[in-house]
Amino acid sequence: MKSKNLLQVVCLLSLLGFLFSTNNTKAAVAYDNASTAGSATSSITWSHITTGSDTFLVVGHVADLGVDGTTGITYAGVSLTERLNYGGSGAQCVLYTLASPTSGDNNVVITKKTADNSRGGAITVTGSNGTYDGLTNGTTATRTSDSKTVTSGSTGDMVIDVLCSGNTTAWNANGDNTGRVSGATQFNLSMSTAPGAASVNMSWAIGSGNAVESMGVLNVNSGTQGGGAIPSKPRRIIIQESQRPL
Repeated sequence: MKSKNLLQVVCLLSLLGFLFSTNNTKAAVAYDNASTAGSATSSITWSHITTGSDTFLVVGHVADLGVDGTTGITYAGVSLTERLNYGGSGAQCVLYTLASPTSGDNNVVITKKTADNSRGGAITVTGSNGTYDGLTNGTTATRTSDSKTVTSGSTGDMVIDVLCSGNTTAWNANGDNTGRVSGATQFNLSMSTAPGAASVNMSWAIGSGNAVESMGVLNVNSGTQGGGAIPSKPRRIIIQESQRPL
């Protein structure tokens, strides 16, 4: 009888260990694709390819503040949501997002108030649960360099930023970030990504001279958009021969 009771206790403890201590893991966010285009018309349309699963799209746009500011952005006909609208001294910068964008080769369309020079850029990533945090933008000033440190993320996430500059001089990513988008149509638009961590430094330096500039960032969270983390391999419950009932 004691052996039987002991076996029941061991099985119960093993089951509780399986239920409560099995680790859950998340698929890490990974870079997928980037693209950019500019136009002097009242809209910008360009092709952007999205592949993979659990995708997340970030689009940035720099335009002449008060003249041809952004009125809307779509991808494959689906509207993105404005998350940041910042800038000054002539250049308006916006950051829009869309969770689970349509896969394949589709058009990004940016609609502007009027016809004037502006530039847009897009980045897609995979392995996202469709949410983000750490959304913030810096002040606008004349600079030769700029940086922002993101502390809201964790390993497996990905930080994405959008830098808008008041002239056409290129900016170079020189922190934890890797440059993904760089282009100019009267104004310069740069975008980069960095692997998530407890502290991520998104840093840029202008190629030459200085420019009026501002940047915005967000941290894309890892996971799946189908509902939760991916469970790790279940732990086996082994009953030793000495624990079997007689």
